[in-house]
Amino acid sequence: MNRIAVITDIHGNLPALEASLDAIDAIGVDAVYCGGDLVGYGPHPNEVCRLIEEREIPTIYGNYDYAIARELEDCGCAYVTPHDRELGQRSVAWTLAHTDQRSKDFRPVAQRAVLTTTCLRARCRCRRSDPGRRARACPPQTT
Repeated sequence: MNRIAVITDIHGNLPALEASLDAIDAIGVDAVYCGGDLVGYGPHPNEVCRLIEEREIPTIYGNYDYAIARELEDCGCAYVTPHDRELGQRSVAWTLAHTDQRSKDFRPVAQRAVLTTTCLRARCRCRRSDPGRRARACPPQTT
């Protein structure tokens, strides 16, 4: 049985990405996939994009990646309060100003990931009954 790892919502947090990839390498998975949102909020958007690119990790766009790549002023996030919305808009402005063009253009692996992601979903069972957790790794089906 193949062992896979799914990472998502990195949001420019390079130290967390590096630690996650180190842990993934240590347990010896067969493949790593990324569910997007490489940029936004965190201070290392370019470094995160480079590391994902260097590792050739199949990646799909998250809403934040989509917005920054198109230089939109709204990430499409569902903020609950006006204060949260203001902080979100500040984050988008900062990310737009600090994300280089190479990172905004990054998507060669992302386009190849569409079929892979479809296959992953078919081989996984993810519980969606817990709305408090947005992302989880899906265990391979055993049946």
